[in-house]
Amino acid sequence: MIKEIALILGVSLISIILFMAPFFVALGYLKFKEKEIKNRKLFSITSCLLTYGIVLLSSLPIIPLEGINTFIAPKLHLDGYEQLAFIIHANSTNIMPGIMIFIGLAASILIPIKLKKYWICLEENKILKC
Repeated sequence: MIKEIALILGVSLISIILFMAPFFVALGYLKFKEKEIKNRKLFSITSCLLTYGIVLLSSLPIIPLEGINTFIAPKLHLDGYEQLAFIIHANSTNIMPGIMIFIGLAASILIPIKLKKYWICLEENKILKC
């Protein structure tokens, strides 16, 4: 019983840390840059929300793939197309979630870098010149 509770708490803690990773990456990026940004928390929250939006958009191909994996792949397997059913299952369970994690990590690093230039122009009211 104690092992299960510890496992649930550990998974919950890791999930919270991964959920907040883009926010902390943006704050860390600001800490090591030479030009100071006035609204650090607002910049971090904005880049965090943009990262979540990109992850959400990248997860859209998973929805039909899960439907195909649930309803069509077993039928294909029964009809004798085992390799095609295995490819659909492997894509749905292994490859697509890995791609989503990679896109999320890449976005959490690249968005603060790309957003900083426009953020500085926005603070200086020179957004049309950027």
